Amino acid sequence: GAYVGFIRASSLVDLAHQQQMDIVKCHNLELDSKNAEIQAVLQNMKQGICTLYPDLTLHGDYSSHLLSILETDHLAGLSIEDILLKHAELTSDQLDQIKAAMFAILDQEDWLFDCNAHLLPSELHVKFSSQLKILELHWSPIADASGVVERLMLVVRDVSQVRLLQQQAQQHQHELQLLGEILNAGEQRFSDFMDE
Repeated sequence: GAYVGFIRASSLVDLAHQQQMDIVKCHNLELDSKNAEIQAVLQNMKQGICTLYPDLTLHGDYSSHLLSILETDHLAGLSIEDILLKHAELTSDQLDQIKAAMFAILDQEDWLFDCNAHLLPSELHVKFSSQLKILELHWSPIADASGVVERLMLVVRDVSQVRLLQQQAQQHQHELQLLGEILNAGEQRFSDFMDE
């Protein structure tokens, strides 16, 4: 009797263990699928996205477009200062202020992001080997369940072409405005102006 009960109990333990293993396997497959989706988004997005650790180095997961924006082939573990801030048109005081703001935010309560976010640049003019670029930056805190900022997410967009087109459009608008004033002045007044 006791031996049969032991065999049944052992079988029940084995069955429960197998069910738990099946559940773990299912959750791992779901997690792998979600990670693959996130990687696909990061690789196909036309914005530079990365996260920064409290030591101001980049996490290993970042969008592939960030590599082309920053004109490099590797970012994981590198400091934000070396890959971006040192290439920007910043004074040493501005650079120190930006780093101090990041240190004041990371590993701190999330409300400190709101207090220091105005010190993080929203736009940088950077010079890499190929050309001067205008980069638009958007910073977001990533906090844990207790509200402590574990990482900073940085979204980078190269807006150089957009700004060039805006500048050209403004120049054309100004030329059209001058032309309109000339046409509104009348023929005689324009002729008198040209004779002067």
